[in-house]
Amino acid sequence: MPAPWKSRASVIETVPALTAWVERLLAALGAERPLLVAGHDIGGAIAQRLTATGHVERLALVNSVTYDSWPVPGVARFRDPDVVASTTTDELVAARRTAITAALGRPAGEDELREYLSPWTDARVARSWMRLAGAADPRYTLELVEPLRRAAVPTLLLWGEDDTFQRVGYAERYAAEIPGATLRRIAGSGHIPMESTPDATAAALAGWFAP
Repeated sequence: MPAPWKSRASVIETVPALTAWVERLLAALGAERPLLVAGHDIGGAIAQRLTATGHVERLALVNSVTYDSWPVPGVARFRDPDVVASTTTDELVAARRTAITAALGRPAGEDELREYLSPWTDARVARSWMRLAGAADPRYTLELVEPLRRAAVPTLLLWGEDDTFQRVGYAERYAAEIPGATLRRIAGSGHIPMESTPDATAAALAGWFAP
């Protein structure tokens, strides 16, 4: 019998569905002004969708997915229902340990890694993450290219240039093709510059949103 989440993954965990949750939250809060938004990784896909639909007046993408840069292999494997069905929580935690260690871009102690990984030790969280991974699809950013060009929202592409997950070449392409986009590289930083170079990252974002 298939796992109960498998047949629903493409519906409840897609980037458009997650964006709709954000839009409902904004409506519930009565937010009327355009937003200042920063998005990282797949969160950047949600930020791009909000931008393309007119919610955003100033955007920052930090080592975000763009174009067809995603899903990376470690995520793409969970698009296979058989992989999802056969992956135990312990196996997923081990895989996330490898990914997080690479993404941090700096040495991490066991206590820090344990804190990062603790959510995935909950079987419900593990299933939720695999639903999100299984729904990862580059069409959700590829279809935004033309709307983003038309929107021409001021956009900072803040990129750890040593990122092996979301390579800086995609940010270079975005900056060249999307009006209003500017690339700022962060030397010596990987996929999560908020962790590897927090001071430089915070200063760049503060300067962008409050010039």
